[in-house]
Amino acid sequence: MQQLSIHTHYPTRFKGLFRQRKARYEPFIAAARQKLAHHPIPQVLQPWYHSMITANPQPSFLLLPLIFLAVADESGGITPAHEEYLPVLMLAMEACALMDDTVDRTRMRSDRPTFPETFGDVSSTPMLAVLLGVIFQETQRIDPHILGDLGQLFTVLGALELWEYHHRYPSDSATLSAWLDQRYAQVTPAVTYAFNAALRLNQQADIPPQVAQAFAEIFQDVDDIVNIQEQRQLLGEHDDLKMGMVTHPLVSSLRVPAVRSGLIDLWAVYRSLQFLPRHELTSQVRRLDELPPLQATYTAVRRLIEQIGIPATLEKIQQDAASCVDAAPAELKPLMQELVAAFIQRTGQTDYGLVAVSAG
Repeated sequence: MQQLSIHTHYPTRFKGLFRQRKARYEPFIAAARQKLAHHPIPQVLQPWYHSMITANPQPSFLLLPLIFLAVADESGGITPAHEEYLPVLMLAMEACALMDDTVDRTRMRSDRPTFPETFGDVSSTPMLAVLLGVIFQETQRIDPHILGDLGQLFTVLGALELWEYHHRYPSDSATLSAWLDQRYAQVTPAVTYAFNAALRLNQQADIPPQVAQAFAEIFQDVDDIVNIQEQRQLLGEHDDLKMGMVTHPLVSSLRVPAVRSGLIDLWAVYRSLQFLPRHELTSQVRRLDELPPLQATYTAVRRLIEQIGIPATLEKIQQDAASCVDAAPAELKPLMQELVAAFIQRTGQTDYGLVAVSAG
């Protein structure tokens, strides 16, 4: 196989276990990318596949492939079967990112334009179909026992992405209360798939569902906190609050009247953007961002979410972390402690007291 010059950006914002095992796991990721670059996909697809897969130095959702390697390490070792399946799992994460970027109309991911931003939303449907075809065929060839979790991942994710798109800016309490359950349910099948694929390739028992559920909630809550802390809208992503998305930091702040009233005022204006085409959405958000009274309301609500919602969500994360480690099988408890600690650290917190007690 001719080796292409493929540069990979290993994730650096997550530390702990992810930084400590960089020297071990980075070669596996690099080898997987070489295999993906030479995968026999239809020749006519090459320009789009190259742009999305080969030319992108930062594979999408790379944390789950790294977790796959870590679980394999702790459950019997990384075998040739894991090395063979790693490119497939990475391709599955690209398919998830493609769906997510299309539904959220995300402009940038990892400092480069997303696939739908480059080629248009219409291109996402056939590209996703090709990726899913390859992913399922390769999974069937390597280990059919993984197919159940894989099918569940895309069935649930697709259904909930569609639900989310049509239920943004919820105005009734029933829909608002359903949002967090749906948000966590999008992540749980991906966590289950990555964990179980690693375990099954080592002929080990599946991860307990309560571990996958707790870890998925940590995964999502940390992402929502970081979205607020780092103002990702400045990096080409859309602001969750302006896009009518419901997160735990928001929900836990709604007991404050100023948050409730401010949210009503904000969503009354931003709701009109919900179904705009991609490029029109971007221009209209910029237009609204220039309206001083609206932005004063946004700034006030955001500040209250930072003061009230983030601490409440951090408390929930600590509780979920303790539950996650407690429910993990004995041989995986040390790994789960390291994983949840790395996620907590991503928020800027360094106190893992509940996790440490739970693991002990």
